Amino acid sequence: MRNQPFRRCYCGRSARFEVSSSMSNPGRRYFSCKHFLDEKEDCTYFEWYDDELSNLWYKEKMRELMSLKSKKSTVAELSSENPLSDPMFLIRGLVVLVMVLILLVVVLMMIW
Repeated sequence: MRNQPFRRCYCGRSARFEVSSSMSNPGRRYFSCKHFLDEKEDCTYFEWYDDELSNLWYKEKMRELMSLKSKKSTVAELSSENPLSDPMFLIRGLVVLVMVLILLVVVLMMIW
């Protein structure tokens, strides 16, 4: 992304510029080394770019958005695995059900 702020971490690399998805700091931008909290190369560089969200309403709305985003991805993952989410699966099932009912009616009519 162009026109992003730039920082160097303690180990001399370009720090990553990211957006927090945590519930305590939703949408808040920060810098960190790619080795932040890495057991081998722990650079420990972390810096908030934005001030802390002081408006509680805004913070709550950001939490809701983050939660919706999370739920949307979870639903998408589950939907891709669930055959009931496929409309054609449901239509085929309905057609089979109707055919079985018709066959049952025909058999009952032949018996009586």
